[in-house]
Amino acid sequence: MAHYACDCWDAECSTSFGWVECVGCADRACFDISRHQEATGVDLVAQQPLREPKKIDVIEVSPDKKVLGKKFRKEAQAIMEALKNLKSVDIEVMEDELQNKGSYILKLPDTEYTLEPHMVNVLRSKKTIYAGCVLWLQLDGFLGFSWMGSFGYSCIVTAGWVP
Repeated sequence: MAHYACDCWDAECSTSFGWVECVGCADRACFDISRHQEATGVDLVAQQPLREPKKIDVIEVSPDKKVLGKKFRKEAQAIMEALKNLKSVDIEVMEDELQNKGSYILKLPDTEYTLEPHMVNVLRSKKTIYAGCVLWLQLDGFLGFSWMGSFGYSCIVTAGWVP
């Protein structure tokens, strides 16, 4: 199965050459759209107007860039990027550990960093939204789903042609 697909299906034809794939379908979920969004920086989240505005709780991390820069030097940028990408649940865990244990272990693929309360602030606020989405972002956003159908007409034609 392709690395970008949630699931794949193939249709094959029995030919004089053996079984030949003539159709390939891949459920790419939002792989293409999310990669395009990352590469271009363009927000591709679809919005649907709500009947009534909705107030939501927002939790986010505000790193002290100066403190992180002094402490972690070259690694500070990767730490700030990881903090920016934390999910709400992870931010709440971080907030709890900073308050109760005095530190938080930020785990990145290659290493771990110990953060202390003076290095980051957890901000809570309310936000009014006027458009809702389903799957993407903390604001109930969603990206479309992408299906890739590969119809190998040349395979079908070739399969029907016997030299």
